[in-house]
Amino acid sequence: EIEEDEEEFLSSICELGKAGLESLHIFVKEAADEYFERSWFPDPQCGLRELIIAGDSLSKVPTWVASLVNLEKLCISMDVINESDVEILRSLPSLRHLHIHVYEDDVESRAAMEKAMKEHPNRPTLVWYED
Repeated sequence: EIEEDEEEFLSSICELGKAGLESLHIFVKEAADEYFERSWFPDPQCGLRELIIAGDSLSKVPTWVASLVNLEKLCISMDVINESDVEILRSLPSLRHLHIHVYEDDVESRAAMEKAMKEHPNRPTLVWYED
């Protein structure tokens, strides 16, 4: 039954995407990476402008986030930030606001993210938040 509910959830998100979904707030209690490893997100041209992933932290930025060309605001909790995460976030052409929480924060990864946002054409607002 859980798998059936999951498939129904993913199908609903895809249908909303086709209908012009602009803002999506997802709260995940556990196994967040399992949900986001799949390429379930609708057409990248769907117009999504805001994505908030709250609850359990992710081990990496989902690769499909890179295809969200209209995304202006992203709020996300991460276990750590690695180079591929920085590259995905740097590649978002419309990004204007990035709110990020990192559980295992370190000076080097924070500096890499700050540098990437300063070099981004839109110079997005970068907000580090605590629990």
